[in-house]
Amino acid sequence: MAKGMCIQARTGEARASFAYMFRIEVDGELFLIGNEHPEKWRYQPVGGGYCYFSGCHEKLCNAFSHHAAPTRHKVPNSWLKGDGSTDPQEAIRLSAEEARRAAAAGDAAGGDTAGGDAGDCAVGLAATANGDESGSALRPSVTINNTLRDLRLLVPAARMAELFEWFCSAEDWLYPPEKLDTFEYASDPDVASIGAEIERRERERLAAFFDNLVTLTADLALTRGELDVVGCRTVEDARKILYRLGSELPPVNFPCQREVISDLSREFIEELLNSHIITPEDHKYFPSITYEYLGYTRDIFYDERFCCFSFFMADVLDLKLTDPQLEVFRRMKKRGNPNWIFIPEKEIHNHLVYRHESPDCVPFPPIADHTAKILRNTLRGGSFYRRCRHRLYKVKLFDQSKTGPAAS
Repeated sequence: MAKGMCIQARTGEARASFAYMFRIEVDGELFLIGNEHPEKWRYQPVGGGYCYFSGCHEKLCNAFSHHAAPTRHKVPNSWLKGDGSTDPQEAIRLSAEEARRAAAAGDAAGGDTAGGDAGDCAVGLAATANGDESGSALRPSVTINNTLRDLRLLVPAARMAELFEWFCSAEDWLYPPEKLDTFEYASDPDVASIGAEIERRERERLAAFFDNLVTLTADLALTRGELDVVGCRTVEDARKILYRLGSELPPVNFPCQREVISDLSREFIEELLNSHIITPEDHKYFPSITYEYLGYTRDIFYDERFCCFSFFMADVLDLKLTDPQLEVFRRMKKRGNPNWIFIPEKEIHNHLVYRHESPDCVPFPPIADHTAKILRNTLRGGSFYRRCRHRLYKVKLFDQSKTGPAAS
């Protein structure tokens, strides 16, 4: 992303991004859609950031002293034609050239990364769903309105562990002993002690994980000369300052009110139904969706967009298509469109584009690097953990009283 497109983190801050992604497999290929950044066009899984509800906004602001950190972009997929007549490879080339020109202009202007007025990056309230909301067939609880806010925040790195635990508190935390019957060691006579040991080890890993984030952030602030404090010469000194500043904020003693795993249909509706990627005549095959919660991945990386380290967490959901829904995706594959692709899982690694790279650096199609988190070899890796019970969820998308025969 060109410099100046995002606000810069304050001293001691890190970015938190909580998201969920759908793994959609059709006849051995994964379904991916275009993202919302024309200047860095690439394909990725259906999904997006979690939203929290306005009821906890004030307390959340006080406890974490946060400010919003969405990425700024143009009109989503504005260069694409609805009929799919745009040449996607030509569009990739043009968007890559535009990104390079913007970066060069930013360098010529002095490389300002502050991003201008912070008001431009205020918490983005989701737009109202397409069409007349009062007559919409979409279930009201998932209609997009201004009670939802994006969980993409800049917060003190020393409070990131508490933010994560606050986020997880909305659902079952880790492995309660009574839920261990779904795992391979359930036959052990001392299931409760096994559950306690699993939770203890996971908490140790999490503590080390977030402590490393504080260390990285402290070292960054020290290197930049941002901690002008007498006697602050080592990373350990800087860590102590960050932890002290974090402890001065109010305690986290309020409930987490956010979207939960039992209903993560909002992004599916926004990206596939409201966008007409799934055509309106095929909406009748999606009165509901069923998905399996596979677990979550987590990562820490330096985010050049915000000039800080970033904590990224994503829940992964495996969409279970009914036979009619599967036929809809097969028809989409047959007619083709640059808004989406179908690609064998084993080929994805050859097309991954990382955050700092241009989409023309890999063979077409360019695929966002976080897509790797839904691959089966990743799901079996040691960095993958369950946060709640491994099971299926069925979510109704349409109000049958308004859709009539279309919902049957």
